[in-house]
Amino acid sequence: MHLRTGSNLRSEMIMKRIVPGLLVVFLVTSSSYAQSTTSLRGVITDSSGGVIPEAAVTMTSTENGAVRTSVTEANGVYNFPQVVPGTYKLTATKTGFAKMTRNNITLLVNTPSTLDLVMVIGITGEVVSVQADVSQINTTDASLGNPFSELQVRQIPLQTRNVVELLSVQPGVTSNGEVLGARRDQNNVTLDGADV
Repeated sequence: MHLRTGSNLRSEMIMKRIVPGLLVVFLVTSSSYAQSTTSLRGVITDSSGGVIPEAAVTMTSTENGAVRTSVTEANGVYNFPQVVPGTYKLTATKTGFAKMTRNNITLLVNTPSTLDLVMVIGITGEVVSVQADVSQINTTDASLGNPFSELQVRQIPLQTRNVVELLSVQPGVTSNGEVLGARRDQNNVTLDGADV
């Protein structure tokens, strides 16, 4: 026969309340972190269209100098998941090819980007530098979205300075927040990856 004391009962009740609460906090914070990043991927080919496997790809933040590296797969694909939004420089190197550099790559929050590179045969010390034009096309799901840059947010004249009011300047959005005929509660507005 086992008798429960008051302190055992009390600690059991605390554990039943604290553990689920901590679990909820962990899940909420981890999902909000995932929404505040983006990704960059692409294919590296030569001038004839053949893929270049095992090319070294380096992504450098022009804002804080953070560096990430990747190597292309057998199909020439490189991938940088969970990237902090910002402006980057991308460099690709491979023996027998000129070094390829793309500058001013702007990555926006929760907007996967694609940037394909074409490397030219040349001397290893040779550098080909191009200003980037990153494709901000979402090919992962059917959602529509139009992100605003920080400069646009500052320059658009708004009466209330309310971020949600920015929606009204988008095509297909009414002044009461309905997008393309959908109700307001069917829209998801985020600011730096967090729901507004």
